[in-house]
Amino acid sequence: MPTEHPACPATSRDYRPTDGATLYPLWLARQDTPGMDEGSFCAALAKAWVRVACLADGQVVGFAAIEMPGQITQLITAKDFERQGIASLLLEDLDFLAGAMGARHISVNPLPAAEGFFMRRGFVAKPGTNPSLRMEKAVPPLR
Repeated sequence: MPTEHPACPATSRDYRPTDGATLYPLWLARQDTPGMDEGSFCAALAKAWVRVACLADGQVVGFAAIEMPGQITQLITAKDFERQGIASLLLEDLDFLAGAMGARHISVNPLPAAEGFFMRRGFVAKPGTNPSLRMEKAVPPLR
């Protein structure tokens, strides 16, 4: 599974149950309307495959989650680390995980501000939907 991305200051690793308390404030900072307490957030992550992006000193700078059968539920980068390849690193991990799940497509319901990011990585609007409602792409072959 990819753990590094060119020019990205972070590497990725598997989620650990102790990460929830660190990921919750990162998630909360990116929400318009939170709607979920830390316990509910951690319970939701426990149902998904989660990858965490960290700097060499261990600082968490992003995370991503995917559920069966290839639905991206989270892709969050810390505000101070945007446009440094962290989301791309995590999306590569999710591509791999979706293939490992046996999914043929990977899908996401992006925020409007993230549509361009996903389009540049091969996602297209699902026929008959607005792009911000659902985008998907074929899962790349496992490497």
